[in-house]
Amino acid sequence: MADAERVEAYRTGAGARLRRQISLPHGIGLAASTVIGSGLLALPGLAIDRSGPYVALAGWAVTLALSLPLMLVFMRLTQRVADAGGLARYAALALGPAAGSAATFVIVATFALCIPVGTTMGGAYLQHMLGLPAWTVLPLTLALLALTTLVNLGGAKPSGVVNNLAVVSLVGLIAVLVALNADYVGVGARAAAQLAGGAVPVPAHALWGSCALLFWAFLGWENLSFGSEEYRGTNAGFVRTIYLLGFAVVAVLYAALALVSSGAALAGRSVDGVTGLLALVQGRPVQPLVYLLIGLVVVANVNAWVFAASRLLFAAGRNGDLPRALGMLSPRGVPVRSSLALFALCTVLTAAIALGILPLTVGVAIADQNFIVLYVAAIVAFARVDKTWSGRVLAVLAALSCAFLLSGFGAWLLFPAGLALVGYWNHWRRGAPRDGELAPFPVDR
Repeated sequence: MADAERVEAYRTGAGARLRRQISLPHGIGLAASTVIGSGLLALPGLAIDRSGPYVALAGWAVTLALSLPLMLVFMRLTQRVADAGGLARYAALALGPAAGSAATFVIVATFALCIPVGTTMGGAYLQHMLGLPAWTVLPLTLALLALTTLVNLGGAKPSGVVNNLAVVSLVGLIAVLVALNADYVGVGARAAAQLAGGAVPVPAHALWGSCALLFWAFLGWENLSFGSEEYRGTNAGFVRTIYLLGFAVVAVLYAALALVSSGAALAGRSVDGVTGLLALVQGRPVQPLVYLLIGLVVVANVNAWVFAASRLLFAAGRNGDLPRALGMLSPRGVPVRSSLALFALCTVLTAAIALGILPLTVGVAIADQNFIVLYVAAIVAFARVDKTWSGRVLAVLAALSCAFLLSGFGAWLLFPAGLALVGYWNHWRRGAPRDGELAPFPVDR
């Protein structure tokens, strides 16, 4: 294609494809910074406040185990199809275009809720660390959204720099917390041994409540599928390395954080609440360094979510599920319009959170359950296309994880169900795509 033709294709969205710019280190950084972010220091305190240190510690272990099969499902799906539509594309290829449209509406609404909620947590941390008045949480949150939108308007490369810097910051942050609070780590380790030996009873309903809250800390594996169209490596090994190494980083860092937080609570330190763990570094000589690392982690997490969501909106526009204008690229191959539309939508919902129209805890609960519903759709798509024995075992394990996590939501499930119906209606309204508009999904026979 000549340069002039390529520019015209980007401008009009005709056959627009994102450029392959994501290297292996960038992909691993994207994985870690997507999953670990604004909830890094918020959720340990919230979980302890809700369920107590023992149940919170058990919740971390159980939620990590539940997230493993879900991560593997997305890894295998991403190995099969590299498309910015991610989960919605998988649903369309495996279950039909109408299912893809339904999934798109659920995902878009969930991202539009999840990003303001997570960024508000980050804004609250910045406000606390800078010693500013409470009213500054809103402008700080909007500044985070604006900054990360600008980074993503620069393309995948500057976004990769931010995410790779986040991995270094994450490791440094947890290392400092563990080094400063080694005694609490020991207390947490003894508590974990007591739980493993059955010495401490853990009520099922309390464990579910802890897991349902902590699941927020493990959201993000689906986000990697939205960036798959930009991966430089097209083989299965490239994708596998990103997911597995990303999961290993997340598991180690969260395990250390769980031991520190629960150990501190059991030792009598007050670490509950959104910013509770900051008490473990206040007054220490390394406090400014820790605050700097936290700031970098917050920025990188918001940046990773904005990256994934902008690609989702771009793919939805390209496929016709959302206005076609969102599916256009700039001459440099950047989804500018979808990025700006995302910023506008997140700004409105961030204001709703700040004004109390949308309570933060309600936003977390709705986002969590919507993602679990989407994971169910991904599992169904996976089961339709992976007929290997390992695939079937993985699908069953992932389904059991989702069944446990969904068991307590009740009437809240009507929200994603209603969004899915809107998606189906939108598909029927605009007419089904012709045969062949969707490439066949690779199937194991």
